[in-house]
Amino acid sequence: MIVIDKTSKFGITWEVIEKVDDFFYGSINFIIDGELIPTSCPFNYTIGTVFWNLKNSFKEKEYPRGSKGDLGNRLIDYNKLDLGEELNIFQIETTEMGEKFGNDCKYGCTHLWLGYDDLEERLIYSTDFNDTFREIRLPRDTVEKVIMSLPTKIQRTTKHP
Repeated sequence: MIVIDKTSKFGITWEVIEKVDDFFYGSINFIIDGELIPTSCPFNYTIGTVFWNLKNSFKEKEYPRGSKGDLGNRLIDYNKLDLGEELNIFQIETTEMGEKFGNDCKYGCTHLWLGYDDLEERLIYSTDFNDTFREIRLPRDTVEKVIMSLPTKIQRTTKHP
């Protein structure tokens, strides 16, 4: 399954592999500017939990340093961002996708933050447990619209013998 914005710059793709009791497990990737993140994907993400936390990040935006309006066009101090000390930026909870599995970041280590600049939003992301950061600018509310359109009721998308 896939949900992507109309410019194809941000989206989420997932596949349910297994159901255990009431939990669906599978793979999830973000699509950011044509790149799949994380680059490899384990088949053990708890899909409903990840989706719930992504959505809740927008229902209850938590600005660790506070919010006094838009982030604007100013430079971001990534050391402060990593410590939760940047003003007007909130973190999007990636749950299991943000965890580090051993010494390797190809399966997780994905962290997302969002700030606004007038009619744009600034999606800041890390794929290596906050060692490096990248940013993409999107039309305002793009990320929220994609995330809020994720299903609340997960269904099996593949069948295995």
